[in-house]
Amino acid sequence: MKTVGYFVRHGETEWNVEGKLQGHQDSPLTAHGRYQAACLQRVMKDVPLNAIYSSPSRRAEHTAEVIRGNHPVPIKLCEELREIHMGSWEGRRHEELHKEAAFQCFWSQPHLFKAVHGGETFDELKERVIPAAESLLRQHKGDHILIVTHSITLKMIMNSFLNRPLDELWNPPVLQPASLSKVVWEDDKVHIELLGDIAHYSLDRKSSR
Repeated sequence: MKTVGYFVRHGETEWNVEGKLQGHQDSPLTAHGRYQAACLQRVMKDVPLNAIYSSPSRRAEHTAEVIRGNHPVPIKLCEELREIHMGSWEGRRHEELHKEAAFQCFWSQPHLFKAVHGGETFDELKERVIPAAESLLRQHKGDHILIVTHSITLKMIMNSFLNRPLDELWNPPVLQPASLSKVVWEDDKVHIELLGDIAHYSLDRKSSR
């Protein structure tokens, strides 16, 4: 029996625009972020969703609320779906950190990264999120489920589903805000049908940022 998982990154936030790292901290969706989520809602309005899970970060939960639309399904918050914890980097801009050796390692050699800034390593993120994602798919055998999370957390999930080693975590594609990744889970095997799809962005060009 097939389980279909729709994995979504939250929409654009104020800190995304400002180039600030969020991690376990949070910032609101921008008007454009809400628009991105609304575009995806139109794509998914006829999908027979049986369950919706979200990171407890407000930016993810808000995105899930928009996508849910008229589906009579509660949004369940899952702590394991939070973004990677970035410790003292959270709330700071990329440009402030780009010369730090640990920050360069974070973005170029994730398999060697040490969390000297007080956050999580990528191995710790993997140990947190992969069992949770697989458990949700197993719990909902035969269902269609929506899972709303964050860019790095989602990269880790999809990297694992692709059976890639950790040093390939940053391989393309970049998972854009409100992008859609669709997986089919059957007999503990995953087939990826969509990866970081943003075709829904172009559905309503009359809407403005």
